[in-house]
Amino acid sequence: MKRISSFFAFAFIISLFVNVTLGQAPVQRDRQSNRGTVSEKDRTNGLPPETLTAVDETTSAFETEAENARGEGKQQSATIGVCDTAGPIEVESTGGTTTPTAYPTLKDAFDAINAGSHTGTINVEVCGNTTETASASLNASGSGSASYTNVTVRPVGTGRIIEGTITGAIIKLTGADNVTIDGDPSGAGSARELTVRNNSTAAATAAVWLTSTGVGAGATNNTIKNLEIAAGATQNTTANATFGIILASNNTAISTTSNSDDCDNNSFIGNRIIRARYGIVTRGTTTNPSLGTVVTGNLIGPTSFGADQIGKVGIFMQADNGATVSRNIVQFVGGEFGTTTAGADRVGIGIGSESWSSSAPGTLTSGNYTVTR
Repeated sequence: MKRISSFFAFAFIISLFVNVTLGQAPVQRDRQSNRGTVSEKDRTNGLPPETLTAVDETTSAFETEAENARGEGKQQSATIGVCDTAGPIEVESTGGTTTPTAYPTLKDAFDAINAGSHTGTINVEVCGNTTETASASLNASGSGSASYTNVTVRPVGTGRIIEGTITGAIIKLTGADNVTIDGDPSGAGSARELTVRNNSTAAATAAVWLTSTGVGAGATNNTIKNLEIAAGATQNTTANATFGIILASNNTAISTTSNSDDCDNNSFIGNRIIRARYGIVTRGTTTNPSLGTVVTGNLIGPTSFGADQIGKVGIFMQADNGATVSRNIVQFVGGEFGTTTAGADRVGIGIGSESWSSSAPGTLTSGNYTVTR
C-alpha cells in the first residue's frame, strides 16, 4: 500500500494561473458599480472593518435597550450571555419578539429569523447541545420576511455541540450578511467551546457552507471563528469529498468546482478542523471573485494520521481577489489510504489549484493573494 506522509506546517502549492503578492491590502467591492476598491483591514486580528462594526453595533444596541428599560422603569427583556430560558437555543433581539425565546434546534431559530419573528440586532445563544435533522439555513436580510442588522451565534457555557447527519451542511448562510459564529463564549477571546459536526459519511457534505444566491447577492461580511469543526467520513478509509468550511456555489451544490458570485469580506479565523477531505475551501468566479477573504490562525488537521486526518487539501482557494492567508497550521494531510493516481496529490495550501499539475481540471484564475506564515 502506498504511503503518503505529508506533514504541512506551512507547505503550499501555487498554480501557474495565480498572481500572489505580499503586502497588498484586501479589496472591497462597490456592489452598485461592481468595481473593486482597496480597503484597510484591522491588521491585529485580520477582521474586516465591516465585521468589527457589526460587533460594536450589537453591543451598542443591547446596551441602549437596557438603558432605556432602566430609565423607563421597565424590566430588562434579555441578558446577553445568560440562558434565560430552558431551550438549548435561545434567541434575543432588539426587534420583533424581543423577549428571550427558546428553540429546540438551530434550524428552528434560523427559521424564525427568516420568518421575521426576530429583527434588528439578533443574538443566538447556544445553551445546550442540539441534533439537527436538516440544515440550519439563514437567509439574507430583505429576503422574504427576514429583517436584521446582524446576527451573532455564540455558546453560553462550555463544550456545546451542534451536530447532525445531513446530506448538505449543518449550518448554511444562504446569501446572509453580517453574521458572526463564534465559539468563544466571551466574544473577546479564542476559546473553542462550540463544535459544529456533520456526521454524514456521504460526499458533498459540510459542517459550514456559505453560498450566494446570484450576482450581487453573495454571503458577505461574515465571520466564522473559534469553532471545533468535523465532517463524518473517515479519510483513512474513503475518498468522499467532505468539507469543514466551504464558500462556494450559487445555492446549488457543495463542490470545489461550483462557482459563487460576490461572496465578499468573509473571515475564517482560529478554527480547528479535522476529519474532512478539504479543510477550508473558497471558490468565486472569474467575473465576480470573492473579495477580501481572510483565512488566518486556523489549525487544520489532527495530531496524527488516522480517522481524523485531512484527506486531500488543508486550504484550497480559487477566484478570490485580495485574500489574506496567514498563521495557519496544516498538518497530517493524506496518509495510508491508497487512491488512484489522479487522486494521489496532497496539498497543504492550494491557491488556484489542488493539484501539483498546472493543467488540473477545475483550475480558476485567482489573484492578489497575500500568503504569510
